[in-house]
Amino acid sequence: MIKQYFKQAWRLLKENPILSSISIIGTALAICMIMVMVMSHEVKNAPFPPETNRDRTLYVKYASAEMKDGGSSNGTMGYALAKAGFKELTTPEAVTIISAYEPNALASIPGNKKAQSYNKKLTDEAFWQVFNFSFIAGKPYTKADVDAGLRMVVITEKVAKQIFETTDVIGKTILFNYTDYTVCGVVKDVSTLATAAYSQVWMPITSQGLYADESNLITGRYSVFILAKDKSDFPKIKEETEKLRNKYNEAFKGYEAIYRGQPVGIGRTQSIWSNKA
Repeated sequence: MIKQYFKQAWRLLKENPILSSISIIGTALAICMIMVMVMSHEVKNAPFPPETNRDRTLYVKYASAEMKDGGSSNGTMGYALAKAGFKELTTPEAVTIISAYEPNALASIPGNKKAQSYNKKLTDEAFWQVFNFSFIAGKPYTKADVDAGLRMVVITEKVAKQIFETTDVIGKTILFNYTDYTVCGVVKDVSTLATAAYSQVWMPITSQGLYADESNLITGRYSVFILAKDKSDFPKIKEETEKLRNKYNEAFKGYEAIYRGQPVGIGRTQSIWSNKA
């Protein structure tokens, strides 16, 4: 019976090859488009290393400094607001402040005039708790390192091999933009699809100037990621966040910090600029 169906299908294909070809190609393209859409959704929302905790992570990527007499300044968050408004949270498991954008860093070793450019990210110590990296050697920098503003650095396996030709580099000195840093950890290379955690080089957030371009102490160049103990804690975390926001705003007469509906979970499609609070 099945053999007969194939014979009939083949006969129809030969009777009108152009129409049959269009139908087959159209069906294939439709299936391909559906697969691409499904894969794109999975990449943006499904957990995978090092972003294995996406389902219980809240994101605060932007903030607005709204002037009380009208007008506003929108952008990524200032460090002062990120620290006072989120690091004081008691409900979450961890809260990390991360640089939202950084120029690439030129890396070399002492005595070598050749330098290579790598993606750089500034973080605090909680970054390594929110995201799960696979360490090949060493360990991440600690709270004590961050508090002291030490020039420690975690690099990927690729960077270690390109600069030192080995991953056995813990304790060695590497120059970034001609400034000495000590390698404390080496991790497996990270996919660029892990947009929140991706970089090739990670440094303590305090190893560089924190308050540059923060004239209103609300907007700046940082983002915050909040790891909940369970996603059922999201409402409580948002409530606590709002209390800290109001407390922060009490110190300002001309500006008010606005989060536009944040913090939000992964896959949130509503525009953050559509909400005032």
